Amino acid sequence: MKINKALYQYITANVLPQYSDDTSGHGIKHIEYVMQRCQTFAQQVKDIDPNVIYTAAAYHDIAHKIDKKNHEALSAQIFLQDQEINRFFTDDEIVIIKEAIEDHRASADHKPRSAYGEI
Repeated sequence: MKINKALYQYITANVLPQYSDDTSGHGIKHIEYVMQRCQTFAQQVKDIDPNVIYTAAAYHDIAHKIDKKNHEALSAQIFLQDQEINRFFTDDEIVIIKEAIEDHRASADHKPRSAYGEI
């Protein structure tokens, strides 16, 4: 699966460094592992956009160091506030990524709303 080169560069330079000071086990190594696993899982699911799943994985724990208990909702808000990301996605894709970030938590009180959230 191929990731848009500009998106890859943006996330590498601007998103991933935000994990560098997380010492809770949700730092950069965890995120890189999750991003890799998501790409592997995505290859097994029909009609998954690799850029969408890559981005959802990149942002999914970004707020973990801020508020562990509510990090999925806060991570989604941080994603939505990133105006630069809009240049890579449609409005519908932005919603899918936001929901996937919110739905990633295993202890959520609802099922993921899309295959992206399941991955």
